[in-house]
Amino acid sequence: MSRQHKNLCLVAGMVAVSLAACAKPDTVLIVQVEGDVAGIRQLDVEIEVGGEIHKLLVPEMPEALALPTNFSVQVPRGLGGALRVTVRALGAKGEGLGAGTSTFGQFFAGDKNEVVVTVKGPEATPAPAPDMPVAAP
Repeated sequence: MSRQHKNLCLVAGMVAVSLAACAKPDTVLIVQVEGDVAGIRQLDVEIEVGGEIHKLLVPEMPEALALPTNFSVQVPRGLGGALRVTVRALGAKGEGLGAGTSTFGQFFAGDKNEVVVTVKGPEATPAPAPDMPVAAP
């Protein structure tokens, strides 16, 4: 198992949230991150489900990441409804290299759910239009 994969599994285990004394299985989200952004050292992830927002960094300590990659997160079975996963790709200095979001109206509580997030680089900002001379009346 590669170091990157071990770290991703470790992070997934650390962010696993479980309900005390719950006999039913939690929901598992498998997040597949795709795109063509280079130079990624860490993923800043925000998961919104059931009105709750959970944030995590993957991997916990920055290291070189290549896309595609994936990680899993456990969500308590009691949380349901709409699901939004936002992933920001961070560079060596923590700068944003790109981002992507996937939204689902409903997911399968207590089951395995696969989510694909496509990270795209920042949009090119058009150069401002040059000042136009104003004609004198």
